[in-house]
Amino acid sequence: DTNKTTDGLTKYAKERKELTERITRVYDDLVELNIKVHEPIGDIFEIGLLMPTKYTHQKITFITKELNRWDKIFKTFKELTGETPEDTELNFVSNGSLQFFIDNSPEVAVCLALTIERVVNIYKKIIDIRVTRLKLKELGISVIEQKSIEKQEKEILNKEIDKIALDIVKEFALKSIESGRANELKIAVKGHVAYIAKCIDGGMTIEINPPVVDLPKNLSDKEDGKKLKTNYDKILKQIEVAQKSMDVLKSIGDTGIDIVRYLSDGEKEAEENSEEE
Repeated sequence: DTNKTTDGLTKYAKERKELTERITRVYDDLVELNIKVHEPIGDIFEIGLLMPTKYTHQKITFITKELNRWDKIFKTFKELTGETPEDTELNFVSNGSLQFFIDNSPEVAVCLALTIERVVNIYKKIIDIRVTRLKLKELGISVIEQKSIEKQEKEILNKEIDKIALDIVKEFALKSIESGRANELKIAVKGHVAYIAKCIDGGMTIEINPPVVDLPKNLSDKEDGKKLKTNYDKILKQIEVAQKSMDVLKSIGDTGIDIVRYLSDGEKEAEENSEEE
């Protein structure tokens, strides 16, 4: 229906024009009030935890428990990458959908980014298996075969969580960490990975906001130019890793897999141990 399509496009164009004009007015007002856009600077990566009401249920006990868990995640990643595992500081808090923002080093940000990306890839794999299982169910496969496939979903999830934890420790742990402590960190990371998967599945939005970096001056300087360029290229690579993980995370939307029932006793125990640390 050409007329209906034309009317729809006209309505859309009008609504879009009104929206852009409203945004422009708000922007101009903010500029006039000298309210600037907040952006991380230097080598600071800002990590945001956005918790909607459906996730927190507006319960203080739940929110403090979640923040405590994230404090432990940041401390573990800091220790892995050679930083002092100090208490996590909140830099910004926004109400509505509760939003907490925490400054962290590039190393911690990259550690979290790779964890998120690999967790999302597990989800995609399990979602594909689930879709196939439901199609086979429609085609009339037996209940026994359905349960067998569902069991494989659980096995894949727990196997992949274990692999992510091992990979993260191997990739980021300093060689100076003694073997006993390294094993403890591996168990903690395993619990953190399972917990991050639960957060994503439960509706929490995790953001990694990289700093704005400009090409350094004095690159022509023989002594400092090479070092400045090396550090600049390094931070650009870290920003690329963080942005890639955020793109991957946005690609799955709401998962609704109900991750808890897929965790084996081993993963649940690791998560509980990381919570008790």
